[in-house]
Amino acid sequence: MSGFHIWTIGCQMNVADSRRLAESLQRYGLEVADGPHAADVVVLYSCVVRQQAEDRVHGQLQALRQMKAARPEMKVVVAGCVSDIPDWRKRYPFVDLIAEPGQDLTVRERLIDLLDLSERYRFDPEGLNSHERSALRAQADAWLREHPSEARMTGGRGAG
Repeated sequence: MSGFHIWTIGCQMNVADSRRLAESLQRYGLEVADGPHAADVVVLYSCVVRQQAEDRVHGQLQALRQMKAARPEMKVVVAGCVSDIPDWRKRYPFVDLIAEPGQDLTVRERLIDLLDLSERYRFDPEGLNSHERSALRAQADAWLREHPSEARMTGGRGAG
């Protein structure tokens, strides 16, 4: 992983949280990407207080759906204000992490865990073409998302 992009809409709290997250990701070794198309990690700090802001978040997620389909190894995270979490998970199953309201303080740690898991379980089997390799990685990532208790790291980080 080398680059990240954070898209923020909403209140000053989202802006402050996104700045802190950016600093943490830079300390982790990631660099700011030129945009979501060039990022390995994309974080949306959302706002659902006003319909227009929520509509913009949904628009961003639709664009990310296509990017993630082309690059399954890309990590997508939604943080900030999110309403009806189960509905969002159904609508956007490609999202790797949805931080529920009140969990913003642990987003940095949970994202770092997600990145660590991706690196820890990175594999590059020989004899596969790039399409087969991408499909296999997507299957592994899907399994990790569907089995969080098996994928969860010890030490309390990433619990939820």
